[in-house]
Amino acid sequence: MGNPKKIGLVLSGGGAKGAYEAGVWAGLEQIGLTPSIDGIIGASVGALNAVLFDNCDTETAANIWLNLKKSDLLNIDKTEAAAMLLSPLFAMCRASLWGILLGGSFSQKRLEAIMKEHIDFSRGTRSLYAVCTHAADLHSSEVFSLSEYEPELRKQIVLASSALPLIYKGIFGMQINGTGYLDGGISDNTPRMKLRARGWRQTVTVWLTNEPDRNHLSEDGNIDIIPSRSLGGFLTGTIRISKKKLKADYDLGIQDVLLQKERLLQMAQAVEA
Repeated sequence: MGNPKKIGLVLSGGGAKGAYEAGVWAGLEQIGLTPSIDGIIGASVGALNAVLFDNCDTETAANIWLNLKKSDLLNIDKTEAAAMLLSPLFAMCRASLWGILLGGSFSQKRLEAIMKEHIDFSRGTRSLYAVCTHAADLHSSEVFSLSEYEPELRKQIVLASSALPLIYKGIFGMQINGTGYLDGGISDNTPRMKLRARGWRQTVTVWLTNEPDRNHLSEDGNIDIIPSRSLGGFLTGTIRISKKKLKADYDLGIQDVLLQKERLLQMAQAVEA
């Protein structure tokens, strides 16, 4: 039967709004809940945060998010940019619908560099899961249990899950074992039920919208952490990088955890009993 599950953490996708999740993690650490979290699932930036939180202390995770630069998220592929400047034909192709579908002129190299510096994919103390969307069927997703893969492939899975659609990989996605995958947020942006299907009955779900579909909120005593104010839309939140906004979102995450401190501690006491 194995060890009984304790608390599972569900992390939504939302690009730069992931700073809110870092604040939530800091808040959970502050109230002493993180030792009871033994499983984390994430889609898109939630997958990146899952491995970050499991690998790093809260101060390191906070520093990464609070010092994030626009070029870290929207890193221009210099080779492709140079080709566009030197070749009018190539530039026309990239400006066309076909060029957009192939993926923009952005790369994940800066994200890879951040992961290389701070994350050891051979480590991990919790069960970690990343959700990716099948490129051939945008309604279909796959959950990868990262512990079942070699460290280098774990990194590729996280990059696939967190590749913003049409910005990085276009319609063909990232190849993993011969299959194309896209951003996990396309098919299941808040994959709570996927974690429950793996045995976690007590879950804390972090939303990156302050107006989630009420039909998808937790039941049976599980806890939803919902931003108490809007984190912005795609342009004003997902791809917007400013130190002021990152800090505001991070601080809000801590505050929203403290608002539910009593319920969270009751959940921890129940699973540790």
